[in-house]
Amino acid sequence: MSKRSWFIAALLLIAGVALLLSVRSFSAPPPAISGVTVVASCQEYNGPCPAKLTFTATVTVTPPMSFNFQWERSDGAKSKLKVMHVPAGHPPTVNIVEEWQLGSKGKQETVSEKIRVRSGNVDLTSAPATVVVNCK
Repeated sequence: MSKRSWFIAALLLIAGVALLLSVRSFSAPPPAISGVTVVASCQEYNGPCPAKLTFTATVTVTPPMSFNFQWERSDGAKSKLKVMHVPAGHPPTVNIVEEWQLGSKGKQETVSEKIRVRSGNVDLTSAPATVVVNCK
């Protein structure tokens, strides 16, 4: 093998080792969304109707990032798909509020809402927050 061939082989070996080291030291970024929960303003409502219920989702994120979200109700209704933009420097949690007015005099029902959030390969749905509604 000539000196030139040895030199090329050595360069290719060095480039290959450098590439392997760079791939091995690469670590994937943390997921942009790492958690989602929903709570209701109360667990039981007793009073005049329509009752006005408030549901608050807390989404744990790694800013900056954007995600889609959609509320899903126990009656099958779904909100429009919306986008939330979280800028750099924002705290790692985002709160999203949803209100629901329902019920009529003398009616009792148990209802719930949950939220689905999506960004990239992350698709999470919260556990539902449930409220017993007793209309007077």
